[in-house]
Amino acid sequence: MPNKYLNTPVADLFPFKLNDQEEEKKDELDKTFPVEILKYSQYDEIIQIGDTPEASAELWQKLPPLKWVRNDVKSSQASEILIQTVTDKLPVMVKANVGKGKVLYLGADTFWLWRKQARWTYHHRFWGQILLWATLGRTTGSGKHVKLMSSRPAYSPGESVTIKARLLDEQEQPLNDAVASAEVYSKKTGQLVKVIELRHIEASAGEYTAEIKELEKGHYRIVPVVENLEVSEEAEINVAIRDLPTSEYVDLKMSPETLKSLASLYAIYFDAQALIDTVEEFELKKEERIETEIWDTFYLLIFVAILLGLEWHFRRKNKLV
Repeated sequence: MPNKYLNTPVADLFPFKLNDQEEEKKDELDKTFPVEILKYSQYDEIIQIGDTPEASAELWQKLPPLKWVRNDVKSSQASEILIQTVTDKLPVMVKANVGKGKVLYLGADTFWLWRKQARWTYHHRFWGQILLWATLGRTTGSGKHVKLMSSRPAYSPGESVTIKARLLDEQEQPLNDAVASAEVYSKKTGQLVKVIELRHIEASAGEYTAEIKELEKGHYRIVPVVENLEVSEEAEINVAIRDLPTSEYVDLKMSPETLKSLASLYAIYFDAQALIDTVEEFELKKEERIETEIWDTFYLLIFVAILLGLEWHFRRKNKLV
């Protein structure tokens, strides 16, 4: 498919180099392509199909190998290879930032094989992560030169808040040597809580990241500060630190005052035994009819056959036949 766009403006968006003089080599029908995550890409959000980066890397190796991978492409200098084949080192997943947008190249079309054992579990996660990556910059704090985003809007106490930023200069080109930081403000008091350095992601086009740790429960406003940028920006994002339903950090302690506010009957039945004593005794009868097939066992069939045989023998012996 990429060959069709070689002499069109779309070719400038390719995150790879394609040789238009040679045709793609045909692979054997029974050949498979196990894949691996490159070391510097193991924490990239797109490939996180497991609960942790380590689990994701293990899953990528254990899931069914691909049946076909395009073998006439090479990654370009401005792109970042995330996944490649183990044997031939062919790029399977390559991403790049082009202008204000993002480009993702998939060099295989057999990810549906992952549904064989795990059904939709990892197949859905894979495409969901791609969709999240593609849309995240449009749905969070974004200015003309600074795009700020977080992996999600709410975190549990004790979790690190991971944020990413994309910086563009006055000509709207990727800014890779910026001195940048993220300022964290409490929305309740308006005070500055933390200042975290934004670190440039190696081999990326103007992408930076930071981890904000040890935030107390509450709501926060995160604002980027870029010293190299001469234009003003008002990009910001909001995150909350609170107990989440699926979090191991949920505070399960409950005071009697809180319980009273949740149920008006609580004060009456403070004693659990008193609550049990208020339940009236009653007798429950249940009639049930069980139907059993007569010829439901092999042994019963043998027994009936023996009885019929004895009867026939008795009749014959007494000349009753």
